[in-house]
Amino acid sequence: MPVLLLLISVSLGVITYISYEKKHKMYTYLLAALICSVILLLSELISQYRLQKHIKRGDFYENRLKLWNTISYRVKKSGEHAFNDLPIGIVILSNKHEIIWSNDCAKKIFNSQLNDIPLSNIAPILIEHIELEQENFVVEIYGNKYNVEYDKKYNILYLSDITEIIKIQQKYDNRITALGYINVDNLENILSDFDVQERAEFMYKIVSEIATWVETFGAYVRAYSDNSYLLVMDKQQLQMMIDNNFSILDSIKDLGQGKTFKISLSIGIACVDDNIEVLSNLAKEQLEHALNRGGDQASVKIDDKIKFFGAKNDTAQAVTKVTMRMKAEELQDLMKNSSEVMVVGHRGTDADAFGATLAIYRMAKALGKKAFIILDKNSIDSTVTRIYESIHKDYVGLLDCIITPQMALARMTSDTLLMVVDCQTVSQLSEPKLVKKASKIGVVDHHRRGDDAIDNLSFYLSSTAASSSVELIVQLYEFLETEIEFDKLEATWLLLGIIVDTNNFVYRCSEKTFKVASILAKYGANMTGVKKFLKEEISDKIARNELINELDQFQGHVGIAKGKDSVIFERSALAKISDEIISVVGIDVGITVGKISNNTIGLSARSLGTINVQILMERFGGGGHFNNAAAQVHSDNIDEVVKTLKQYIDEYIEKEENMKVILIKDVKGHGKKGEIIDFNLGFANHLIRSGQAIAVTDENLKRLDEQKKQAEIEEEKKVQEMKELKKIIEETPIKFPVKVGSEGRLFGSINTKQIVDTFQKETGKVLNKQNIKLDKNINALGTYQIPIDLYKGIKANITLYVVEKE
Repeated sequence: MPVLLLLISVSLGVITYISYEKKHKMYTYLLAALICSVILLLSELISQYRLQKHIKRGDFYENRLKLWNTISYRVKKSGEHAFNDLPIGIVILSNKHEIIWSNDCAKKIFNSQLNDIPLSNIAPILIEHIELEQENFVVEIYGNKYNVEYDKKYNILYLSDITEIIKIQQKYDNRITALGYINVDNLENILSDFDVQERAEFMYKIVSEIATWVETFGAYVRAYSDNSYLLVMDKQQLQMMIDNNFSILDSIKDLGQGKTFKISLSIGIACVDDNIEVLSNLAKEQLEHALNRGGDQASVKIDDKIKFFGAKNDTAQAVTKVTMRMKAEELQDLMKNSSEVMVVGHRGTDADAFGATLAIYRMAKALGKKAFIILDKNSIDSTVTRIYESIHKDYVGLLDCIITPQMALARMTSDTLLMVVDCQTVSQLSEPKLVKKASKIGVVDHHRRGDDAIDNLSFYLSSTAASSSVELIVQLYEFLETEIEFDKLEATWLLLGIIVDTNNFVYRCSEKTFKVASILAKYGANMTGVKKFLKEEISDKIARNELINELDQFQGHVGIAKGKDSVIFERSALAKISDEIISVVGIDVGITVGKISNNTIGLSARSLGTINVQILMERFGGGGHFNNAAAQVHSDNIDEVVKTLKQYIDEYIEKEENMKVILIKDVKGHGKKGEIIDFNLGFANHLIRSGQAIAVTDENLKRLDEQKKQAEIEEEKKVQEMKELKKIIEETPIKFPVKVGSEGRLFGSINTKQIVDTFQKETGKVLNKQNIKLDKNINALGTYQIPIDLYKGIKANITLYVVEKE
């Protein structure tokens, strides 16, 4: 049709043109006909175009419909495949958490048909997460780990087995490199008294002990000097060392038992997922931690956490004279290159802290530097209050150098040297902003360095072997280029610091302590002046005696004095009470707990060496020394603090403090006469006091040496057998098929005898059912971890899979 219209239009066009040329009278009619034909042609073309478009659209929708039908079918098939074939367990629950439907994979996961069973009867751990409305979590079911997605809206559980993924992650984590450094403390001083042969023999013993211990864990050790060793291992081996509680520390100390010297190790280990250079630097930092805390311990950093092990005895580690000379020159140069020196102690400034600030102040003045003592008169103890009053009355010249923390902040510049004495942490300062603003910081302290200590230091001097911070600073004077000048009163204040921290030369005194005291005596320090500042009110003495009268004797040898909620004590008063407690017969540790403000409770601890009280006080966020430490707790409940303290003491004695004794009588449940046994400290002291045991001395050891060797051989054999049994137990899960009722409940229950019989049947090993810790018989499907005591601290967990019998 369009072609015909086109031919007619062309023909009319030609005829019209000829008529026009010849001026024919039909021209007008022909032109009209031409126009009509053209219009008809255009209409037909448009109609044809629309028709074709409609046809194409119809084809498009027809093809789309076919595609949709195909996709719908494929989606359906994929859904069926996912439900039935993919390794994803699907469980649909009712509103009461009963299983309505589950796919085949879920049935395999739970070893059950899962027909109309309450979820709580077959997997109570899932119920715990569901009740917490957790949408994504990981659980363990019959030894495998599953990632669970919970659709709360439709009450559907999706379980994906991630056991292999977790194993790979764990394997990677276990293989993370750990690097460590071992330092033999005080070795140079010890070897100086040996001849060549004795030196070689002693070094062989040290190397042998370290190598044997390291080989136990499959780690690598290499000596790079007489007293320094490099230690390389992975995280798994490091965890084994931690579980071993770094027994090498005790083994090395035993080399000095009965000798005239003490020897110990300090160990620093770092385990983070980083390169070797970073690991080495972190390990060196941990070794420095261990040394600064007094040695005889291991400081271990795993990722962002630091743990300390050892430190069971007071340290013999001390700063040598060479070190003191180098430190004196270092501090002297630092002061010279600073515009001025400011010195600050801890909040609640005591005699040692004030004496140390004065000692540093005098050093700076002797070097011609402008210097200031930062003192908050609202945060000083009663002894320093008397000193401050004395300054106002008789020593006003010193007032010009004493400034408040706020004045110090306003005056401080980038070239100011801030010296922190008698503490190492920001939180202990009366004004923490001082450390944040200072660009140059030095620290002199005699306490163990904690993991929250001030960092980025320009100068650092610390020794836990020192009696006081005053002692450390005065030792520096010998190596300064300028003579330090004191008058009698200032020298007395410095001596006062030593007297208070040593409790009249009772604790932590060494040759250097008395040497420093003699130096101060040359400056005019005297004990009469010291006593003047140590006076106390009669009411304080009465309150102190009341606490001692109600002393709680805990664990046989720990005396705990507890203040009343209505009485506020000074920190120094708590310390005096603790000093008096350990003077009581039978008491080796004295701890006083009392309020030092309305919402703060103070703890002051003293020890005669049986317990490291610093470790106890560090649990409360405090610190100090092996036998002299303190802490503060933000609380108003003294009873709760005492309860927590007793818990910490129990944990410490159980974990850290053991004592070997020789039984001289049979002790029921513990050992036979003549045996050498490692008891916790409290029980060991009880046995000695009650005449059932004697201490392990060289003479006693020599007499029983042969008997001990034989006992050790038998003990080692028994321990090894139990360790092997532990390995078998923990590597052999026991599958226990049972008949199940309609709701997943067992017909009957499973007891310890059945567990023992099943284990013997599968492994051939016999267990004592009396040692299995099963609170109640098992009456539901699931995975159970059942503890069993094998032998003297060797424990294992029996993994029991209670599954539905097919």
